[in-house]
Amino acid sequence: LRLHLSRPPARGQPLFFAINGLRVDTAAITDSHSAWLLVVNICIAAVAKAGSTVLVSMFYGMPVREGLSLGILLNTKGLIEMIVLHIGLDKKILDRQSFSVMVLMSLAFTALVMPLVTVVYKSARHFVSYKHRTIQRSKPDTELWMLACVHTTRNVPSIINLLEVSHPSKRSPIFVYRVTMVDH
Repeated sequence: LRLHLSRPPARGQPLFFAINGLRVDTAAITDSHSAWLLVVNICIAAVAKAGSTVLVSMFYGMPVREGLSLGILLNTKGLIEMIVLHIGLDKKILDRQSFSVMVLMSLAFTALVMPLVTVVYKSARHFVSYKHRTIQRSKPDTELWMLACVHTTRNVPSIINLLEVSHPSKRSPIFVYRVTMVDH
């Protein structure tokens, strides 16, 4: 009995993962050299994704631990990757061996994400500098930026009251950016 899904059902995700799991043939991984090359390529791609995420996060002033955690989280594989592998096997783009190795690597990456994030991230949240950017901790001579969302004219008086209470001055101005919300 062979189950065949032309396209995975939206509500049957556990069934779809089970079917893909049943299609994995570990006995097809006989050529260790090609399987090893595939594993190395996938690992290089994972390291490149995590590394580029760390570089971008450092550029924007995020702590390295948070950037690395985000890069590790980006390496999780999910439904879309399984769909692509499933279609690749059905269309004969992937052979049984490549499909099996890629599904097993996907499973390994997804299983390793939680322990790796736990080890890397730890309790770095206490030292995050952007958590201290509040009105109470701001210096008196710095500018204050506000985003005011206006849906109806009833919202305007409360925004004006907030601006008056903030006591803007030339030394510590308030910059207000207005967003008008429109119903269609």
